[in-house]
Amino acid sequence: MMKRKSLSLDKKLMGAFVLIGILLLVVCIISISSLDSLDNRAKDLIENELSMEKKALEININMLEARRSEKTSWHILILVMLIKC
Repeated sequence: MMKRKSLSLDKKLMGAFVLIGILLLVVCIISISSLDSLDNRAKDLIENELSMEKKALEININMLEARRSEKTSWHILILVMLIKC
């Protein structure tokens, strides 16, 4: 292999640019991979959040139905007690 001192300036510069190009390519590949991973995690988070919101709404509906049922039961109980008196 040739020594660095014996290489001409244009070959040294070309080698440096090739090395920088390879490093840039590696950084781009890593960045794209990281962005893809981040995108997948964001989609999962949004799906889970929507799922949790849907479950919270279902719980709220069930609670309202339970309250309505409770009020109806008390009204029926009071009417029955009034009729017996």
